[in-house]
Amino acid sequence: MNTQGYAILALGCALATVGCSGATYQVGTDPGSAGASQAGSTSSNAGGADVIGVGGSSSAGGAAAPDATAQAGATAQAGTSAGGAGPDGHCGFAPATQAGPAIGATTDVVLKRVQLFLDGSTDQPPPTNLPVQATAELASALAMAILDDHLASQTEAPGLARFLTAWLKLPLDPGVETEAAHTWAIKLLDPQATLSTLLAEPTGEPHRIGILTDPQVLTARSLISQRGSWIQENLLCREVPPPPIGVSQPDPATLDGVTRREKHESAVSAPTCSACHAVMDPTGDALEHFDAMGNYRETDGGAPVNSAASITSPMALSFDSIEDLAPALATSCAVAQCFAGAVMNDAFTANAMKFTQSDVNQVANAFADGNFSIRALVKAIVTSPAFLH
Repeated sequence: MNTQGYAILALGCALATVGCSGATYQVGTDPGSAGASQAGSTSSNAGGADVIGVGGSSSAGGAAAPDATAQAGATAQAGTSAGGAGPDGHCGFAPATQAGPAIGATTDVVLKRVQLFLDGSTDQPPPTNLPVQATAELASALAMAILDDHLASQTEAPGLARFLTAWLKLPLDPGVETEAAHTWAIKLLDPQATLSTLLAEPTGEPHRIGILTDPQVLTARSLISQRGSWIQENLLCREVPPPPIGVSQPDPATLDGVTRREKHESAVSAPTCSACHAVMDPTGDALEHFDAMGNYRETDGGAPVNSAASITSPMALSFDSIEDLAPALATSCAVAQCFAGAVMNDAFTANAMKFTQSDVNQVANAFADGNFSIRALVKAIVTSPAFLH
């Protein structure tokens, strides 16, 4: 954030109204977002819970740590579909929101945490005239001000680009620009951006919707199983075991009249292969209209492409292609929980802090209650008891 933006923020906080980059909003209120989280006043209920966050590397940003991700997407509570939100719009992950403990961190500490989360550094000078003791409303205002500042200047928030690069597992070779992460990081600055923006928004190019059909993302995982396992692990938090020792990926080359999918299905039909491939391949099949180089095609080997498939866990869903699958994932409670854990892992690892599955669940509830708004998710994270402790 630039110095002027911070000065405006400082004055605004003193007056209980914040103005940044030309936008004005009440402290603690996310302008344009569909629902504000009250996570800052909730309890993590963390006693005895498994710790997820890890300290150290600031390059993290993928799914939550392995002990937290296994089947995390399938833990919706009774009365709530693990797929979409329930009739009242809630996901209802336990524990339910409760009154939380007193906030322990000072404003200076919280500011640095928010900066590391969203800006990737604490290089910007801190604003003046802020209260010594942090509040959830102040943490929210700081985060929204940083996002608004980047939105006004149309520059990416480095922390969001860092998260997307790690989450997408894009190449980090010298000289290789992770263009997809930077492009989509800017899209997520929009106050109206939701998980649907990331996963299912039309890109302006026929047949391409969301980040999963981005050419760079597709070429990073060229095979059916690679694409499917990424979706299972990073959107549904389902652990996919590695292939047995000595088993190689099937050769994707096909003969005339035989599609890549048909050849692949034949190659993995043995009992030693089929159980795992039955989990990961259907979501990869949804992207079969895109070849190994990420180019759209209607035929493969002279035969029509078949991208239809179905999954049974954590939700029962049939789809004809990624154009059906992506919108369903974007409003899924299981995905909300998994994605919230991934973003939290990035934010907390950047700050060498820890969090629990209870913290993830409460943030995921706020995320879904906010109509899967990206700003609602950011706000829920920075106002969570674990972040403000």
